[in-house]
Amino acid sequence: MSIHPTEAVRTHLEHAGTGEQPVLSLRGAAVRVGGRTLWSGVDLTVGAGEFTAVLGPNGVGKSTLVKVLLGVLPAAAGEVRVLLRQRPPS
Repeated sequence: MSIHPTEAVRTHLEHAGTGEQPVLSLRGAAVRVGGRTLWSGVDLTVGAGEFTAVLGPNGVGKSTLVKVLLGVLPAAAGEVRVLLRQRPPS
């Protein structure tokens, strides 16, 4: 029996206590694709229970941000933490 990813996050947050640690944290994060920097110097903190929207025109890196948070694409610089796990830059 496998646990649904959403349920795994919910279970982690329930065991995290008061949510003092952020769920997502980016510090000075940057991403490069094909030698082109899509974004850099990103600082973002999202706590448990918070709702955050990322808005912008086509091609500015919104989907790329999600890929970095999921660990599909490494950050080129900075620090990315998701549920207290650090994702090192490439």
